[in-house]
Amino acid sequence: MEKNHKVDVHLRGYQGLDWSGTFYISLDMDEYEMVVMETTDVKGEKKQMALGVHTTVGGSRDVFLYAPYWLVNKTALPVEFRGAGSSTVYQGNTTNDPALFSFHRHRRKKSWTMLLCHSARKRETHNVMGSLACACVEKAEKRIRPAKMRMFRSKWSSAIPLDTVGHAGVVTCRDKDSGKVYQVWLEIHLSKLKLTKMVTLLPFFMVVNKTTAEVTFTEEGQEDEYWTVIQPEEVLPLWPHSGVLNLVVRQPGVENKGAEIPVLSQYFPIHKSHTTVLRMWNGTALTVNVAGGTESPTTITFTPFQPGDAPVRVVNCCHNAFIRFHQKGMSQVIVLTPNQSVLYTWDDPTEERTLWWNLYKRDKPSFPARINQDNAGIETVILPGTETAHGSKKNGPGRSKQKRTNIHWVSYLDGLQRVLFFTEDASLAQDVREASGEKTSLEAFLSLEGLGVSLVSSLYTEIAYLSITSTPPLWEVNSKGDSWKMLKLEVATFLEDQFRHGHHEAVMSDKVKADFKTMRMVRPTAGDLRRTYQPGLWFQYRSSDHHTGMHAKLQRLQLDNQLQKAVFPTVLYPAPLPRKVLKKMGPRPFIELALMRRQVPEQHSDTIKYCKLLLQQFSVRVDKGFLLTVADFFTTHMEDEEESAKLQSDYGKINLTLRDTVAALATSGTDKIYLEYFHFSPVKIFISFSLSGEPHLTHEQKDTITKDVVDFFLGTVGTTLTSLKDVEMKLAYFERRGVMLTQTQLIQDLQSHYTAQAIQQSYVLLLGLDVIGNPYGLVTKIGKGLGDLFYEPYQGAIEGPEQFAEGVARGVQSLLGHAVGGTAGALAGITGSVGKAFSLLSMDEDYSTRRRQRMQQQPTDMPSSLLLAGQSFIMGIVMGISGVVLQPVKGAQQEGVEGFFKGIGKGLLGLFSRPVAGVFDMVSMSFDAVRRSAEVGNIVVHRQRVPRFINPETGLTPYSAYQAVGNTLLLNIERGKYAETDMYVAHAAVNTEQDEQMLLITDQRILLVDKCYWFSGWDIEWVVPLDHIVGVPTSADGKLSFQHKEEEETPNLFTAIDKEVAVKDEQVLKWLYSHLEQVLDDVRGT
Repeated sequence: MEKNHKVDVHLRGYQGLDWSGTFYISLDMDEYEMVVMETTDVKGEKKQMALGVHTTVGGSRDVFLYAPYWLVNKTALPVEFRGAGSSTVYQGNTTNDPALFSFHRHRRKKSWTMLLCHSARKRETHNVMGSLACACVEKAEKRIRPAKMRMFRSKWSSAIPLDTVGHAGVVTCRDKDSGKVYQVWLEIHLSKLKLTKMVTLLPFFMVVNKTTAEVTFTEEGQEDEYWTVIQPEEVLPLWPHSGVLNLVVRQPGVENKGAEIPVLSQYFPIHKSHTTVLRMWNGTALTVNVAGGTESPTTITFTPFQPGDAPVRVVNCCHNAFIRFHQKGMSQVIVLTPNQSVLYTWDDPTEERTLWWNLYKRDKPSFPARINQDNAGIETVILPGTETAHGSKKNGPGRSKQKRTNIHWVSYLDGLQRVLFFTEDASLAQDVREASGEKTSLEAFLSLEGLGVSLVSSLYTEIAYLSITSTPPLWEVNSKGDSWKMLKLEVATFLEDQFRHGHHEAVMSDKVKADFKTMRMVRPTAGDLRRTYQPGLWFQYRSSDHHTGMHAKLQRLQLDNQLQKAVFPTVLYPAPLPRKVLKKMGPRPFIELALMRRQVPEQHSDTIKYCKLLLQQFSVRVDKGFLLTVADFFTTHMEDEEESAKLQSDYGKINLTLRDTVAALATSGTDKIYLEYFHFSPVKIFISFSLSGEPHLTHEQKDTITKDVVDFFLGTVGTTLTSLKDVEMKLAYFERRGVMLTQTQLIQDLQSHYTAQAIQQSYVLLLGLDVIGNPYGLVTKIGKGLGDLFYEPYQGAIEGPEQFAEGVARGVQSLLGHAVGGTAGALAGITGSVGKAFSLLSMDEDYSTRRRQRMQQQPTDMPSSLLLAGQSFIMGIVMGISGVVLQPVKGAQQEGVEGFFKGIGKGLLGLFSRPVAGVFDMVSMSFDAVRRSAEVGNIVVHRQRVPRFINPETGLTPYSAYQAVGNTLLLNIERGKYAETDMYVAHAAVNTEQDEQMLLITDQRILLVDKCYWFSGWDIEWVVPLDHIVGVPTSADGKLSFQHKEEEETPNLFTAIDKEVAVKDEQVLKWLYSHLEQVLDDVRGT
């Protein structure tokens, strides 16, 4: 394709008009362009709209023509859209066809769409204008483009951002003439083709009639003016006229003097979710369910009354007591005579829904009725008695004799119906309470010390390792008889070692002495001894005919990134518990779940009596390489849907009627679950993120629209985020008590709750950027230090004078540690970000990788940290100077003369950038060392195990720690130079004292490497290809010997060089010899 090719686009029949436009296909066309479509309406006025053109280049050049936005109007009212500040108005169709929308030019500025509208006459001079158009498009894409809308004859709404995919909310349009307020639910979804944003408009309030008869309703205050009739199975939009947001239902009543008097129900609210039974004529009832309003539109569903819809059935089985009850704040009272029951619904559904009960004519305060969950209690009251004939000295003649009695009440579920039961008979109350009790028919118990799951790609690369492990046993001593004190780590480790080896007594000279038989300790502290151990996974399950109960504890969960060059080797792990929590409650499981469920299928009853999930604080540390690798692993096993099928799926969604759209929102109530107590604990997450990391993809990614969107996000928004480090995010708890929901509603409530919490906490992501020093983390740490300064002495004062002194010391240490550490951490983040920028400026991937690996190291003490910082500075200077010579040579080897001159440029650029990056890295690492030394309780988390080695010839085998270490050694030599061509076979330390020298055997060569302490890693002392070895190797006198010829370019091929490797351990020597002999046989084919 050497020249531009003109493409004419015709769109026929859209809005009853024919549209036409033109764009050009060329080799230098932009990936995203626009084509302006024009037409003339019946009035002779010209109209324009813009369509998008997306181009991908693979085996061929694919061109996609799309609309930037689909406006799907399901409100049944005329809707108009325009860009904020634009005069071009788009009409939203009231039919199922979407309106095609795009942003047009601003009146005060030249439009980027105008710059993209190239005519046929000017296409040949497109070079200059094309670059200008591209720049304008990029600028337009980066800014947020708001729009405005109006309903019918209303005013324009406030600005609405349409680029936020997944956004949903309410748009308000006000009609000042009629005073009407239109509330529209707007949802923005990305189409399956990932190019078009689908903007769906729904009424915020929708009424659904699931009964078999028509229902007439209106708003409070509109009874004399306007009533709406909804037919069975019909769905109608509701546009409230006032802000009261209460509805009332009308039903034909009785005739009085030839006129029919209608019956009105109670008013019920529509601004919050609830289920209410409305009292209708002649003992009938109508159930109304209001759902949504947060993550979906509000649906008001009328359904026939079903058992379980009423809030409570009150049963009075007392012999003499008359029970009266009423809604809180209401004057209307219901009295139950003995042996009478009644289904109760709220007198005023718009008020607080709390029920109170008392005895008839009793002047004392009433009692709250606990009808949200199973419960029971006793209230002692005084009942009026019968009048005595002769009286008594105490009561006198003619007075009523009063007696005390106990009123037993029980709250329980009968199917789906809540029952409040009253009786004076204690045994009857006990029988009612135990009526739902059943004997266990099945019980299962599982306890595992640990469990590991490895994720391996089809390229035999371990991607991730998920492990469940137990916590170290806790050893405590009780010397005072009322408090247990944890032993020091050294003493606890020694006791655990002796205990696991089956010893009855642990003695360490005159320092430690303990008897495991009697669990008594003599030294260093005399007292009772206690060992607490929690397995990694503990699970208990019980079931009966109608009840299911389970209790699970997961002690520690850790997810490791097993990829080479991982920025964060550990992705997920529990954060350490605060010292005060650990001291008070001991080690806590990472996840603990308790569930009690009751199911009675024959009564359509499903009740979660108790569900509680506790989740301890944890850290999430993710890099870009790991995310892309995991995504590639799962997408490989998923079938990619044809793009034509995706388009049909999107079009099928917009063809749904309003009734079909709300079908999933309007629930019938047959699958509801009653939640007596449902609780998810608050969550605290420490988030770290990096755009570095090398992905390991199993196949070459195709240029798909989805990939383009991901690359665009990571290349624009992701670059803006730079990196995050230990940003603290807090999510509040989720709880539901005494409510009846469907599974879909419960999931929606969970999603809306945590989505809202995440949005509220999103500011910490911005304030936690390293480039600005993570000010949120600084303030948080100083606040924690101040808290510990007051809390630790107070906690110690409760226990005693000695503990008070220790608390003062810990409080001061925490304050100074967090203040100094937080400040040093902020400075380390800023200087580290600058150093990273200069390292990227060097344009040397090898240098950036080595720098990142060095920055990830966390020495355990201050001297080692400062030494590492100095090494970073010297490495920057050395590599900057050496790059001037090495970069041109490397470029010439790869790209010839052109690469040579490129190498000169890279070398000169690195001569400046690398030393500067080394200076900032030195400062950053020094401040980071101060932070880790100052902060109290800082821990370093490592991988549970070294990444697995998988031999492609043998496939997946049980994990070998030895092979994993050897393969990691091969990957780290010369930055993985030999890992691309060689496969690991064996290795051994030839200096057995400090493992400073290693002999490594691969299927291609044998290497002797030395530990490099200055720049870390390993230096090659010598390397010999296996096909250069001549003769047979020998092992004798503690040496492994063989001969090899010189390099192939050496003219004298008959000269052999002797190589000897000293191996002190005789068994290691024999082992190495056998492997070398075997691999030589494979190379020689013998």
